[in-house]
Amino acid sequence: RAAVPSICRRGAKDFRRTDGGYFGAGPYVTLQAEYAAGYSCGTLNELGVGAGVGVMADEEFAMVLCLVAVGCVYPVTRRADYTRAGVNMSRFHCNFDGHRADKALMGGFDAHAVTVSM
Repeated sequence: RAAVPSICRRGAKDFRRTDGGYFGAGPYVTLQAEYAAGYSCGTLNELGVGAGVGVMADEEFAMVLCLVAVGCVYPVTRRADYTRAGVNMSRFHCNFDGHRADKALMGGFDAHAVTVSM
């Protein structure tokens, strides 16, 4: 909740210094309110999986609704971007080759779009 004023003033934080991302560099947003709420209240961790944190019914958490406008979006798909058999990460993942190497966006595009299921 404490981060909301900063997000509203300056925009989403760029985590490239500490996290190269799963689907390329840049800020991440979601269309799924339940998914965003999981990060807000701590029931999801940075890997997008259950963090084992219980939430009390009277606790309050913040979620920021963003309006995002993009021009040319690259759709990340399993067929085109999950190229290694048995490796469950896209080629844009920062550790795809076994060591951290942050990936830029696909050439010619200004955003990546990914469908995530919970």
